[in-house]
Amino acid sequence: MRAAEWLIEAERVLDVVLESLSREDRRKSVPAVGDIPAGTIDVLLKAHAEREPDGTWADVARTALVAHEVSIHRGSVNPLTEDLARALCDHAAQWREPGPEPELPVDVSWRDRFVLLAGHDPHPLWDR
Repeated sequence: MRAAEWLIEAERVLDVVLESLSREDRRKSVPAVGDIPAGTIDVLLKAHAEREPDGTWADVARTALVAHEVSIHRGSVNPLTEDLARALCDHAAQWREPGPEPELPVDVSWRDRFVLLAGHDPHPLWDR
């Protein structure tokens, strides 16, 4: 599938996350996503909504990462499908910032692999 088709899937995942978002959740803090600075879930969603989708892999990755961060920081699980995450990993060179890739265990899920490649923590609220 092309990036534009995966963008539809990423937006569908984000919509599922937004359906269960409460007013209280919208005030929770999230880290920066790309050029959107750290702030509240509301700020992240507003900045994401103001973008014009361009159908590139970078757009797919940003949308998927927004869905991940909103879901995780509201206290839910990562909503990304393994198929979407794998497609993003397969096309990482087209959306990822240059630099060394993190070392990943062979048994890590595609979801966690994508989030790690994007420079984010897949489980930021777990006690370590």
